[in-house]
Amino acid sequence: MFHRMYNAVQPRLVTEFVYRHSSVHKDALVYMSMETSGNEVDFSGDVIQSLEGLGVYALDITGDELGKTHAKHLAGGRPGILQGERIIRFEFPENAGALGQFLESLHDSGGYLTMLHYRNHGGQVGKVLAGFFVPEGDDDKVSGILDGLGYKFTDETHNQIYLDFMR
Repeated sequence: MFHRMYNAVQPRLVTEFVYRHSSVHKDALVYMSMETSGNEVDFSGDVIQSLEGLGVYALDITGDELGKTHAKHLAGGRPGILQGERIIRFEFPENAGALGQFLESLHDSGGYLTMLHYRNHGGQVGKVLAGFFVPEGDDDKVSGILDGLGYKFTDETHNQIYLDFMR
């Protein structure tokens, strides 16, 4: 589903993406920021319509300071323990299609994305924190997929900050 949402907003420049699956809620929470070229008349309306076509509830918070400044950092909250979840921190190359390539590579992993926070910091790399549900016994398969991407990454599943504040 995350991949379908990504495709629905293309070719717009996504500058931030926060996604969190929950073990206690039916729907995931997504926070997305995009940059416009200025030539689009109803930029947010087009994006919302594309997402609603997938059954996704979407809300434009362009004029909402609370949403823009604070809520995005709390998006998704603490879902509790998601058995089989691995937390991986990445550095994506800042080029068109890097996020899409990442999502495509996961398509045949047997798991699914449980969390994603992507932030373009205006440099050579985008900083990404991702969570994956990895089916039991498929750790080596998923590790091979991650290695094959060629993106620098670190497994943060046992990081104390994650364990104490994000789970």
